[in-house]
Amino acid sequence: MKYTIAYTENVAQASILLSQLTSSRSPAVPAIGLMDGRPGLGKTMATLKLLNNIENGVYLRAVRLETPGSFLDRLLKELGIRDRPRNKMVKFERVVDALSMEPKVIFLDEADYYMDQPDLLEMIRDIHDLTDTVIILVGMDKIARKVKMLPQLDSRISARYEFQPAAIEDLQVMVRDLLEDGIEVADDLLRRVLLETHGSYRLSAIALETIERKAQVDGVQLIDLAHWGEDERVI
Repeated sequence: MKYTIAYTENVAQASILLSQLTSSRSPAVPAIGLMDGRPGLGKTMATLKLLNNIENGVYLRAVRLETPGSFLDRLLKELGIRDRPRNKMVKFERVVDALSMEPKVIFLDEADYYMDQPDLLEMIRDIHDLTDTVIILVGMDKIARKVKMLPQLDSRISARYEFQPAAIEDLQVMVRDLLEDGIEVADDLLRRVLLETHGSYRLSAIALETIERKAQVDGVQLIDLAHWGEDERVI
């Protein structure tokens, strides 16, 4: 399987969200976006796809033990600032100065971890307000409900997208973009993949890699459900 990210519908919609926040946004409109959805729907992969398509992206994955100070340290590192002072306010000012001089798009993955940390969220909001930096929050399906309970943050989110389970068209794209040697997978086998994975992109990728391996071993270019085995699971 190729080491790349397929251009599925979720990736396409994430790209539209990014465009809304960057190229087509009025200066009067806030620059925070939200991408959410249940686990396994490809949020992180879509985020990395967006990151690879722009030159000014910054990626931070939230961690449970994050503090405002550690967040600033990690952000300064990603901004290429080696001098990281101890004083939190000085760190904050360095971040603001850097983003004001050289605008970035900041992706905060697993942002669910931040929802119960008001001081950290307020600091992120301050960074946005002072620099007009595009900030995209990426989290699981519960993050949208938590954001609704934080009106100062919720009112600044101008673009939202909820990731959806894979459809057969998405699996067809994954076969086209990911499988080696031009191997094709028949729709009846793709429907079996959808049935067993419930539309999870993560599980679908695992299933397609297994199918690809069998096709390579058996020396077939097109593999269907009959060749795979009616009673054989794909996961």
